[in-house]
This record gives sequence, structure tokens and C-alpha cells, in this order.
Amino acid sequence: MRTPIKHAQALVLTLIACLCGLGCVQPINASEDGNNNEAKLLVRDLLSRKPAENQSLRGTLEIRRGYSSSTRIPLEFHVKTSSTNWSVTYDTSESDRFPARLIIVHSSLSTNKYLYSGRELKKHELISPFASSDFWIFDLGLEFLHWPEQRIIKTQMRKGRTCRVLESVNPNPAPEAYSRVLSWIDIETHGLILAEAYDADNKLLKKFSVKSLEKTGNKWQLEEIEMRNLQTDSRSTIEFDIE
Repeated sequence: MRTPIKHAQALVLTLIACLCGLGCVQPINASEDGNNNEAKLLVRDLLSRKPAENQSLRGTLEIRRGYSSSTRIPLEFHVKTSSTNWSVTYDTSESDRFPARLIIVHSSLSTNKYLYSGRELKKHELISPFASSDFWIFDLGLEFLHWPEQRIIKTQMRKGRTCRVLESVNPNPAPEAYSRVLSWIDIETHGLILAEAYDADNKLLKKFSVKSLEKTGNKWQLEEIEMRNLQTDSRSTIEFDIE
């Protein structure tokens, strides 16, 4: 029997933002101020969710550049939680070509802390790939949710789900960074199922997607997530070893 998504999502909490959710949210207010306030509450909720217990999970990171053959890398996830914070570890140390170990420490009272191969990263270093994949360290930490400008711009159906579209705007984007990110947040589960990231010229750069998600009874099942770089024609997927 497959592991419920609430167990898997705890290990990739920073990326899929609590896909199991807590039920329906309130209707969107009609005014722009109302949408901004609603967005702030939504972001606060996503960032404050702490896993209930420690977890470990294995999977595979697959990288494909254009039409070339793919590279498959063993990947481990570990989550540790305490009364004040929690951490998620992404570990490809078993790989000969792309050994890496990223630890993201979360706290509801402060911004994220990043440790990569034993060294704490500075903010400008987050725009770099994890294990040579299309997942930036920035992406795995959902850093765009910490930007000051957040607003809900519409509701829209995606992947058969009714979603709120959250726009996160970077006030001072560097040339290589995102200028804004659109996130499709499932109204029922309050979880991220799709995201689009735009470059400094406001051109679509990357797209994140939950590729395999289904509901069995009252529990959600997750098998695969994907990050595509539209400008380099490359993609990276994370497949979860769920029994």
C-alpha cells in the first residue's frame, strides 16, 4: 500500500508546500486590498506549517537536457523537527558525479537558513542548481514566498483542481534571478500544484509541476514532481520511492 502524501510531503515541505492541506479556505475578497491581505494570510499559513514528526524517504532525481539521455541520481530526504524549528535535508551523496547535501532550516520566527555541503550559503548563492539539476536551492526553499509583495490575482482551474493564483513579485531582481513567480494553490488542499517563474525580462523561465497526484479515500498520493527550464530545454524530476 502506498504511503499517504502527508508523509511524503513532510520530507519535501519546502517544495510542495503542504499538498495535504487543511480543507477549504475563505472566499477571495473582491477588493485589491482584500486580495493582498488574503495573500499574506495564505503565505503565512504555508510558511508556518511544521511537520508533526521526523521522517525519511528515498527517491530518484532524474536530469534530462534536451533530447540527450537522462542522468538518474539516488536521492534521500530527511526531516527533523523540534519545538522551535525544523529542517529538510536533500542528500545525493551516493552519486559519484553529483554528490551534494543541502539542509534547509525553517523557523516560523525567521527566514530560512541554508547549509550546502557543510557551508552556510549567503542570499545571492541561492540562485544555483542543486546537484546540477533544474531545481535551484532558491526553489527548494520557496524563497519567493518571503518577498514583500504577494497578491492573489484570480482563481483558475489547473489539473482538474480549482486554484487561487498567487503572484509573488521580486522588488529588486538580479539579472539571473526571478522577477516574479505565479503559484497555483489548490483551494481544497491549500497546497502548491503548479508554479511559473519569470526572469528579469519578465519572460517565462521555469515551470514547476506536480506530475502525479491522486486521491484515494481521504488521502492524497504523490509520486513525481518536475521542474522544467523553458529557456534551456532541460527538465529535472524527483520520483518518490513510495511503497
